[in-house]
Amino acid sequence: MLRSNDGLAFPKPVSKKIEKRKKKAKNREWVSWVRERVFDRDGHKCRVCSKRAEEMHEIKFRSLGGLVSLNNSIAVCCECHMDLQQHRLDVVGDNANGDLKFIPHVNKWEHLK
Repeated sequence: MLRSNDGLAFPKPVSKKIEKRKKKAKNREWVSWVRERVFDRDGHKCRVCSKRAEEMHEIKFRSLGGLVSLNNSIAVCCECHMDLQQHRLDVVGDNANGDLKFIPHVNKWEHLK
């Protein structure tokens, strides 16, 4: 509490920086929780090639509104993760708990070149 010269008490203003740090820490905890369960669900194997999984991939990218959740996240190896991130592989299906297919990306505009 902060006190004014006339003895009135005011709550200490909350720093935006502190609030942002708290939110990031809470988000990291959530991502860790989801990651642990995704790896357990997928048997610590890559959903694409069955090698040992080392990374987690969101089917719908976070930048496009996808969430870090059990329904949107899969365990993948480094190589497959790179292929998915760089759009060399496409995911067919929208629920990570169900059956997914991974197909080589086809550029639908290739014929216009």
